[in-house]
Amino acid sequence: MSMFGTHDSRLVNDMISVCHDGKAFYKDAAKEVNSPQLSALFTEMADIRASIEKDLQSTVSSMGEEPSESGTLIGKMRKTYTDVMSNLSDETDYRYVAQLEEAEDDALETFKESVEKLEDPLLTSRLSSHVDAIQLTHNRMRDLKHTMKDTRH
Repeated sequence: MSMFGTHDSRLVNDMISVCHDGKAFYKDAAKEVNSPQLSALFTEMADIRASIEKDLQSTVSSMGEEPSESGTLIGKMRKTYTDVMSNLSDETDYRYVAQLEEAEDDALETFKESVEKLEDPLLTSRLSSHVDAIQLTHNRMRDLKHTMKDTRH
């Protein structure tokens, strides 16, 4: 194995980093929004991401590689941007939902592309369930964003 890991472990580590970003963003958003319902939803979404992240880390470890423990620069930048914009706006809840929906778009794209590029067919089959889970969280945030957008004044 190279010092940079195998092809498949690098792809799975990319997925881990995206999960880490989502988990951190959802946890932060749960503390910042005004709506108790949104806070509960965001906590649930963070838990989903944490579960996927843990499974992916175990997968990389089982390959004899070092699993990623951090997120991405883009994820950190998106979270910081949303924090700043929410402090300047009286639509904090909508801002978080809108930015989290964009983050879900990126996560879904990363997961789909990574799973398609995996070389191990058993790994591809196993990790497809995570793509399905990310698709569901994406759909929930997309639908919530549209509902909130339609009810804004």
